[in-house]
Amino acid sequence: MKKFYWILILGCFGFGFIGDSTSYFPPSHRDVYIGMTFDSLMKLKSHQLEQSRSFNGQPQLKEYPAKDTLINYTLYLFTPDSVLYEIIIDYKEHFDLLKFMEDFYGKPNVDNKEWLIPLDNGHELYIWEYLNRWCIADGETYK
Repeated sequence: MKKFYWILILGCFGFGFIGDSTSYFPPSHRDVYIGMTFDSLMKLKSHQLEQSRSFNGQPQLKEYPAKDTLINYTLYLFTPDSVLYEIIIDYKEHFDLLKFMEDFYGKPNVDNKEWLIPLDNGHELYIWEYLNRWCIADGETYK
């Protein structure tokens, strides 16, 4: 229990994304944040997640919606230390995701197609659309 408590504290302060980044997530994913630990996400959504490894051996989780929605699946990517650094939400083809994202964030501020959002705590979120996938990542990962 003490170990979990310290992981939670480090996630809140060390990684600094908790709470600050969730307002930039679609409403369907507001319970998740960049910097969340693998174990925390498993505890939150264990019955909905499939565990696997990425091509380079890092842990990842895949979630399929419980009901018919605009989302096909969500992929959660973790660092070797099991910290969430990227979320990829795959939407159905008929959904105009880019238009929705522009309504949600405003006009892109990086190359007219991506968003780099500075957070109050000094961290950044890097957000983009790729093949009708809403991608949200730790800005440090993509510098």
